[in-house]
Amino acid sequence: MKRFTYILIFVLVFSFPTIVHGATHTRLVINHEEIVGLDVPPIIINNRVMVPARGVFERVGGRVEWNQNHRQVTVYHGSDVLIMTINETVAWRNGEPVMMDDPPIIHNNRTMIPLRFTSEAFGFFVDWDSAGRAAIINSINPNGPELEPGPGQGLINIISVSAPPRDGSQVFTITASSAIPALESFSLYGNRLVLDFPNSRTNLNGSISIPYYSPVIDVRASQFSADVSRIVFELPNGADYNIVISDDRLRVLVTIYADANNNVNDNTSSDVNVNNNTSPEIVGINPNIRYVSGAIRIPKNAGFTMNNATHNNVYRNNQYIISLPIDASSILGTGTVPVTSPMIYSFTIARNTQGNTDITIRGRRIIAVDIDDTGAYYLIRIMHPRERYSRIVVIDPGHGGQPGAVYNGVHAANLNLAIASKLVQLIEECGSMRAFTTRSTDITVRLADRARFANDIGCIMVTIHHNAWHNTDTRGVETFYFPSERDALRSLTGQELAATLQRQLVAHTGRIDREHRSNSFAVLRYSNIPAALIEVGFMSNPQEFATLIAEEYQWRVAQAIYEGLMEAFLILEN
Repeated sequence: MKRFTYILIFVLVFSFPTIVHGATHTRLVINHEEIVGLDVPPIIINNRVMVPARGVFERVGGRVEWNQNHRQVTVYHGSDVLIMTINETVAWRNGEPVMMDDPPIIHNNRTMIPLRFTSEAFGFFVDWDSAGRAAIINSINPNGPELEPGPGQGLINIISVSAPPRDGSQVFTITASSAIPALESFSLYGNRLVLDFPNSRTNLNGSISIPYYSPVIDVRASQFSADVSRIVFELPNGADYNIVISDDRLRVLVTIYADANNNVNDNTSSDVNVNNNTSPEIVGINPNIRYVSGAIRIPKNAGFTMNNATHNNVYRNNQYIISLPIDASSILGTGTVPVTSPMIYSFTIARNTQGNTDITIRGRRIIAVDIDDTGAYYLIRIMHPRERYSRIVVIDPGHGGQPGAVYNGVHAANLNLAIASKLVQLIEECGSMRAFTTRSTDITVRLADRARFANDIGCIMVTIHHNAWHNTDTRGVETFYFPSERDALRSLTGQELAATLQRQLVAHTGRIDREHRSNSFAVLRYSNIPAALIEVGFMSNPQEFATLIAEEYQWRVAQAIYEGLMEAFLILEN
């Protein structure tokens, strides 16, 4: 009996985390204000501060949900979603797994989550004052640039945020009801431009509608605190910006440069200044070649035809290349023509490595072309892909740049890409759909960028993933969707797309049907078009793993997705 007692004591002492209590309590300071009166105060576990999820993160503009069935706490802040499970050290940030040193726990009937891990997941600034035993978080960068306060007293109203018109400009306009007294701007989490308006109120809330040609991923507005309105611009990778307040202080003009390497002052790609709005002298180009009414006009000549040209849409670089089968430089000339257009920056006529002529069109965004023969001219019409193709599917191979699940040296990212490439081949062979992929190599693409890419050009989005679980007996195929408020306006919902794909996958592969279910994966939540995320199978199951790496099975999965897409487009079009 004594032996049992010793064993029980050992288990109780060494099987649970060390919770530090004491007379000196842990203080919590949020945005320079000490927080008191929490129903459960912060505690320290294994030298890490744990705080009540709802009591803390709703104070910084977040939203907290609890799922009793899965024992999961979900924290939303801005466009970010963090999902944590009680007593598990794997969390999910925007659909991607991340490791925690210490998991959430239930303490005094409250969900306690790690303060530093959660705060840094949302890009907050975290510090620890050992002398004062204070955990400090700031959702505002204290070192951010600030415009000098202007005249005016009392609260102003932030009325509107206007997107750039479709004229090639990239200027957003924020309008206030009266003179803006001050403006604080800072960068958060690497790709977010945050504008805080002290002494202001706004009725704007949530994402602001922006057109597909807009140079940003998302724009959100909120009443950040009682007297601070906040506007957040989520920027694409490599973007730069400039902020100007108008002389009357009624407007803030935010210019976004979607690619800092393509800044309008960069003339390395041409001998002609692209900002020169006068008629530049184009040396070496046939003077009859012009950009007219959204089309490149090329005079017809007996020396060449465009009917047998090959087309290469290098859409990830916003380029479209038309390759002629001959050297037409004696007819067309060579050189670069800058263009003032909302669709393209310029077009270049040059010899390629084979000695033939390429016409390379540098777009401001992803473009498509159509060539008309008018008799006297070829017109290369520049258009948005949805103007050119009626059925566009965006295929998103999950992960990239980091492997995802890894079993026996096989990366989930590579399996995702293998199926995606086979699916693209099937679509290109059929000719009734057009496929664009978020990646074709092992590169990192942010989740928001994947969704924005699909929103810009696609009709349907399919994300391909491979699953893994600690229980190696788990197997089967499943498909996820995100229920959207836009569903009421759609002829095809995300749920219908997921159900259609899941049915085809089960029929073609014979895998266990884990059904289609809703989930708040970021790539689905950010999507404005019908979207589904497929988990093809479990790499963690030895038998299923052997099937997943077989090329024949990958072709079956690709065929199933293809059939599901064909069926989904019929629903969408009806």
